[in-house]
Amino acid sequence: MKDIGNSSIFTEEEEELFLLRNKQGKIVGIKDLKQANF
Repeated sequence: MKDIGNSSIFTEEEEELFLLRNKQGKIVGIKDLKQANF
């Protein structure tokens, strides 16, 4: 994921949360991520 560089819209913390939730099946895409409002 480090290859993305400046095109990434996530901070490292958000990316970790996204990947964690994705593994849990709670979030499956950017739309869901934006609606989740951590």
